Amino acid sequence: MIYANNYDVILLTEVCPKNSRNPLLDSRVNLHGYQTISNLSSGHCRCGTIALVKSSYVFTLLSIPVDALTPKLYFFDISVPQSKNHPTVRIGCVYRSPSSPSHDQTDAKLAELIRKIADTNKGDLLIAGDFNLPTIPWKDQFP
Repeated sequence: MIYANNYDVILLTEVCPKNSRNPLLDSRVNLHGYQTISNLSSGHCRCGTIALVKSSYVFTLLSIPVDALTPKLYFFDISVPQSKNHPTVRIGCVYRSPSSPSHDQTDAKLAELIRKIADTNKGDLLIAGDFNLPTIPWKDQFP
C-alpha cells in the first residue's frame, strides 16, 4: 500500500504496545526509499512514534526541550522541491497517552509548546497524531 500510493511522508503513533517484551528498533521499521525519524532509539518502547520521509527529501529535526509533562513528540522541517511559495513545511507527530496526567498544567504545556512551534514557523505547518484530549476546545485554542 505504501509503495503503491507513493506517499511523501507517513506518520505513525502507538507503534508498539506498552507491555511489549521486545523493543521495536528503527531497523525493524525502515522501508526502502524512506528515511526514518522516531523516538525509539532509547531501546525501550512505550507507544513510540515514527515518521517515514521519502529519501529524496531533506529534513531537519527540531530540538525541543522535553520533560515529564511533555508527550512523546517530534517536529521536523522538510524541504519540498515542488513548492515555490513555501519550500519548507514543518511537520509534527504527537502521541499523548490517555493515561497521561490530565490536568491544566499538562494541557497548558502542550498548548504552549504547539503555539511556540507554530509562531516560529515561516512556511506551512502540519501537526498530526493522537492527542487523547477530548475536552480541549481546539478551535478556540488554535483558530
